[in-house]
Amino acid sequence: MPKHTRTTSPEGDETPHKKPKATNTAPNITTKTCRYDGPAMEVPPLSNEQKAVYNTLLDGLGDIDRDQLNKTTSLRTKMRISALIGLLTVMDPEMLKGMATRNAAYIVELYGYTAESLLNRWIKSGTMQQRTQRAKCTTDAQRAVRAWYGEVCILTNVKKPTEAAHAIPNVIERSKWGLQSFLAGLSIFFSPTDHERWRTILLDPKHEETNLVMLRKDIHDLWDDALFCLEPREVQEERPTTLELQFFWLHGKQGKATTLSYENPSPSNYKIEHPTAGRPVRSGDSFILMTGDVEASPLPNTHLLRLQCLLHKALRISASDTFLHRVLERESGVGSLVTASGQDTPDGDSRQLGTSQVDGGDDSESEGVGSPGDNDYAPLNVPYFAEYLLEQAARSGIVKRDELPYWRRTIDPSCANPDRPLGSEEGTEESTEIDDDGSK
Repeated sequence: MPKHTRTTSPEGDETPHKKPKATNTAPNITTKTCRYDGPAMEVPPLSNEQKAVYNTLLDGLGDIDRDQLNKTTSLRTKMRISALIGLLTVMDPEMLKGMATRNAAYIVELYGYTAESLLNRWIKSGTMQQRTQRAKCTTDAQRAVRAWYGEVCILTNVKKPTEAAHAIPNVIERSKWGLQSFLAGLSIFFSPTDHERWRTILLDPKHEETNLVMLRKDIHDLWDDALFCLEPREVQEERPTTLELQFFWLHGKQGKATTLSYENPSPSNYKIEHPTAGRPVRSGDSFILMTGDVEASPLPNTHLLRLQCLLHKALRISASDTFLHRVLERESGVGSLVTASGQDTPDGDSRQLGTSQVDGGDDSESEGVGSPGDNDYAPLNVPYFAEYLLEQAARSGIVKRDELPYWRRTIDPSCANPDRPLGSEEGTEESTEIDDDGSK
């Protein structure tokens, strides 16, 4: 039954009438495109301090092999080095100075757990985004943003199926515990100024509308998977009337010190059709957002977009072919493929895991990797990061898909389902409902 409102006639009688339908209006935020047809975009080279720490950590990978640690401890330590290398290429130069004169063991012990935990949380938040029930303030913000953009994708100018996509995942920003843990991780690798600015923005309950942009649904998925980033050409403190975002494809690269590439992928792999250039979107293309009212329909926050770019790049670098070849290097003749029956251990030993003393250690920040522990390996605290590395290695051909059970069981000997499909999670997590106040 339709809802009615009641008005009073001149004679004083109340007369029901249908509420008038809303009329379509022009979007408040529009997009102008600028194609880039210059030379291939190059990633900026590493600074001298970055190169020094980078080389120290690479040497650390070799030290792990020479120390002949058990396979699980060795692999988990290498994973932490991969996370550290990803973050050192984007972290604040001043924060990097604490690593510059240290050896790999010290760097991994002091920073490794936080590095992989931060990237694990970043991947997990993107993965859980679709299954998380949204708070009313979030759905209200998404509804408003869709209206501002006229439901038009900023990259393709296509209207529907589009979504209001988060720069910082909603799972992070709307959970008090998750947000504080996330901010604590950022404080280790980025400047106090940046950390305080991000903290202030994300703790402001009114920030949600500036944490969203309109993207076509399939493009939104690529964005969440860190396959491209939208980098603000200028980070602005005040709410701007125009905002230029530069598009970059992100690839892990082999054989280069930067370990990141902006190379344009084959259109058969990922195709985002440019709205005016008659070709797919390329690295270097710019998209200029314009608003008619900075208060009523503000543009995305440039600080949040910059943070997303930094973490997307760190994630892609951590899984570059350069490191994955060494992290997932399998000795010839060692270990057999492990099936769900679990009859073989990662080291090819028929003993049941946990019946002998191992150097698995407690996977905590205080003890670090490889410290003496109990009779069992410590639980794997970064399952999303581990699965991400395996997924990228399989896509690059570094490991064969039928070897995934072996690697999953090597990383986590307690793994209950090593034969699960690529990219899937161990077990099934329930959806998380996040309240308006940010609590779960």
